[in-house]
Amino acid sequence: MKERKTHADALSLACLTVYLSLTLTSPIFAQASRMPEKIEDDSGMQLHLSSNSARYYSGEVIHLDLAFTSTTPKRYQINLARYDRSGRMNYEEFIVEPKEATQDPLQLYFSSIAGFIGGGLTGFEFLTPSPTIIHLNLNEWIRFERPGTYRVCVVSHRVSDSDASHQPMGEPIEVKSNGIELRIVPPDPSWQQEELAKIRQVLNRGTTISPVAPGEARQAALTQLRYLGTDAAARELAMNLRGEDNHTDFECMFGLIGSPHRDAGLEEMNQLFENPDFPITQMFLTTMSILPLNPTEAPETLRTEMEENRKVLNERLMNVLTHKRGKASAVSLDTVLSSLDTKTSDETRKQLIPELIGTFSSLSIDQQTAWLQYRWDAIKDPRWLPSLQTIALQYKDYPELRVTDAYQSLELTGMALTRWYELDPEGARDAVIKEIIRPKPRYNANVLGLLPDKTLPDAQRQLAQHFLATENYEIEGNIASLLFRYADSDVLPEVLGKVTENVGKWACAAYRNRHASA
Repeated sequence: MKERKTHADALSLACLTVYLSLTLTSPIFAQASRMPEKIEDDSGMQLHLSSNSARYYSGEVIHLDLAFTSTTPKRYQINLARYDRSGRMNYEEFIVEPKEATQDPLQLYFSSIAGFIGGGLTGFEFLTPSPTIIHLNLNEWIRFERPGTYRVCVVSHRVSDSDASHQPMGEPIEVKSNGIELRIVPPDPSWQQEELAKIRQVLNRGTTISPVAPGEARQAALTQLRYLGTDAAARELAMNLRGEDNHTDFECMFGLIGSPHRDAGLEEMNQLFENPDFPITQMFLTTMSILPLNPTEAPETLRTEMEENRKVLNERLMNVLTHKRGKASAVSLDTVLSSLDTKTSDETRKQLIPELIGTFSSLSIDQQTAWLQYRWDAIKDPRWLPSLQTIALQYKDYPELRVTDAYQSLELTGMALTRWYELDPEGARDAVIKEIIRPKPRYNANVLGLLPDKTLPDAQRQLAQHFLATENYEIEGNIASLLFRYADSDVLPEVLGKVTENVGKWACAAYRNRHASA
């Protein structure tokens, strides 16, 4: 039983502090009807500004730091999520005065899209007297429509009281910050040009952003580009929406939709649409479908118009597909086939399958895997056999099977082997057995358990030997699942000792694989 909290304990909630510090780079905003009441000095709330000035150009990135503290040990937990607003970031709302001189830059997006991304990785920790800092960009939630002085504060819902609920994360509570003043001034044209030149220099280096650990320089450049708000910035955003990195694409899409120059962005996208070397992705079409919409219309109307725009663009892409070349052809074809609805004749799909096969290697590993794993029924055809064999027989000895590169590669080659066997069981059988008896099989019984045989007498002895020889727990798990699937009691005495030693390390996975393939 928890001790009953006293009035003094309740006062500690007032010591939850949110320091709102300003710099130059992060976003978050939702407008509310009024500012919170003035916070007293003894409440533990205070503001820290990261620069001596609160003056920003329109289009300059405004970084905010939210610093949370508590004087009560192990009571108040904070959600550390730092996503963008692709449907997941609703922890803070920003209250601004005067409200009428501001806009939510993504209002059009949320009004015209029916569904959004949910979930995502996050972490939790208890608050302490030492501040926990959340870095955000105000531009993500607010676009200032005209120069002037604005007062801003934040209401956060990312803190929970662990003593107020039996739930693991506690009961969510509302925490209000102090207010700060920002002065927004008209941008200097020379500053805008210099910023765009710097942004282009970084983006043209061609460094790919990792979704887990984005490159700081490139990420900062994309953030600046997204909020710069000029005609040229909108065109640059369109040119970078190429499907080469999901993080980049989201930044470009949100930047285009939130730009004061949506018309310039749309004009550039129309030109890129006809460019033989520019790939047209699903997100490119979605963005083009939204940009012409009128933000003042009702959400139901916007969604209907957006879907109509998308249908027209799908037909247009079909017409320009023959003019695309290289990777642009592969990506654009992927988009076309993904957009075909169930009412489309099978004949159209069959006509496009040879083109997809011919350009398949130009797609990303994720795109290739998606076709073989989730959309196979739409393209299943014996003409895939040579490509499937080539992919399935690719072999690389990965020291660790769970690192990202290995996982993605093995997911693709494993699916290729599965589809090869599905189309040609006799032809693929030798490749499956060869993989089973490798000293280091890359897959477990979820992939290799597809043979109809109850046991493999010629393979089980090798499996047992490989199982006893390896010290790699991932390989042990794979072989264990194959022993469960294909071996009989003849090899049980050999492997039982090691099985007993490793119970709790990989046994759960092995048993899952056993039941999955039974």
